[in-house]
Amino acid sequence: MNFILIFSDGWRADFANDVRFTPNLHKFLAKYGGYKFLNAYSTTTWTWAATMSMFTSLLPVQHGCDDIGYQKHDAEHRLAPDIWKAVNCSKDNFLMTRLKKRGYITKTFDNPTGIKYLKGTGQVHFDKEIVQLWDRYALLDMTEEKIEEPFFYFVRITDAGHAPWGKFPRDSKEEFDKAVATGKFPSEHTARRDPTKWSHERLIELLGEQCVQWDEEQLGKLLRWFVDSKLYENTAIFLVSDHGVSLGEHGPAGHGVSCSEEIIHVPLYVYWPKSSSGIKEIHDLVSIVDIMPTILGEKSVGSGVNLFERENNRAVYFEFKRQRKKEGVPQEYANGKLPSYDIFVRGVRWRTYKLVYSRSLGGVETIKFVNYGEKTSQLSCIDEGWNKLCFMFPNFADEGK
Repeated sequence: MNFILIFSDGWRADFANDVRFTPNLHKFLAKYGGYKFLNAYSTTTWTWAATMSMFTSLLPVQHGCDDIGYQKHDAEHRLAPDIWKAVNCSKDNFLMTRLKKRGYITKTFDNPTGIKYLKGTGQVHFDKEIVQLWDRYALLDMTEEKIEEPFFYFVRITDAGHAPWGKFPRDSKEEFDKAVATGKFPSEHTARRDPTKWSHERLIELLGEQCVQWDEEQLGKLLRWFVDSKLYENTAIFLVSDHGVSLGEHGPAGHGVSCSEEIIHVPLYVYWPKSSSGIKEIHDLVSIVDIMPTILGEKSVGSGVNLFERENNRAVYFEFKRQRKKEGVPQEYANGKLPSYDIFVRGVRWRTYKLVYSRSLGGVETIKFVNYGEKTSQLSCIDEGWNKLCFMFPNFADEGK
């Protein structure tokens, strides 16, 4: 069995799960069969911690790549080798390492930044790295590779992750700059700073344009190659996102400090060879940590479980931390001390309920409870959710102080 893992940065679940935005994917799965996990969750709200969760089947607090803030404070930390490192893991914890031990050829398709940070962990290794500067073409790069089986291909596309402002234009940088100058397309900083300048409807339209007009268009070309090359007979495809993106529903646009559904709820599709035709919609709660045990054919690995051996009453967890920006931070790390955090969020989703504990920049602590299903005893659900959080994150409320 071969595996292709497509990691699409920033695809919102509500967009990617809608056939209007992903027509090629839905058409392929309807014909050849596949699974659409409607309640899939990321472990965090930022890319590299989510990447490590997917590669290790561990939560950020477990693998150690869990802080979005400190790498931005000063040149010393930006250049430090441990910035993105899953400090609690050895090479043997990683999916690629375990696959290579089984004889797999492993290749990654990414942009220079992605390759740099993955190599910077000192732990994540591929047999070959294919670098695409304008990485919205990375999906098609794999179609040019000589097929050596068994293989594991990992491709990360980042364009959709920064829609609707977009780091990469549809056709050329010049065309994109012209669109920004004429007010047709908001710049990233403009959209983040003042999302009210762009109507919510226009932001949705722009995000849809990114997915439909380019990324999904390229995905359609990839799937046609996948069928023409007969790989669909013995190759599984996973398509997942690291996080979603807010379009101003909860403050600034982007995927910053909130663990709202727009950001933490992600798409997850699986094509498995020789499945019966038609899209099978799965409503059970799943997580990106479940991809690794599924690929390895194991019932569970770390905090993940096999997607095809799901547990009833499953709980999934997520978190976000950002370190304080203050003098003395380099010395704090140099002395081996744990950092303090100005923003700290941890949450759990189970059954139809979601419980989130957070502490804001001003130190205000908040507990938010959401019921996405029928109303029952909210008090008992809060107690149950709190117990699950305390079990998964011992003393979690004190850790960020």
